[in-house]
Amino acid sequence: MSNSSISRRLSLAAFTAWLQSKHERTKVGVSCESDACPLAKFLTQTTGVPYLVDGDEYIPAKLDSDGKVVREDGEVVYDETQATELPQWARDFIGQVDDTGYDSVSAMKALSIVESKSLGRASRSIHI
Repeated sequence: MSNSSISRRLSLAAFTAWLQSKHERTKVGVSCESDACPLAKFLTQTTGVPYLVDGDEYIPAKLDSDGKVVREDGEVVYDETQATELPQWARDFIGQVDDTGYDSVSAMKALSIVESKSLGRASRSIHI
């Protein structure tokens, strides 16, 4: 299984549905942690492949020829060649989550950010 068959486009509707499926107090990520932020957790849980959400892009783990995650010294290796630019709404979301400093993010907190009017509205109508 190649990374390109596992890589997915980041959809606000799918992310919102995932958050809504969680109990409001469920921890869905950690701010300021590229492999544990809510978007990375969403991508990892919905694809079965670890993801890194770093700055302006999201990156899947590198997979070997058997479809297993490549690790070096116990750490996941991410496939920079598969990096995909984050849509504006996702950048806005990360900015607001990370403004809280290093902190647990509950489903309720993440949903309140998603449902706020401050996320990029123009990108909401485009499936990205």
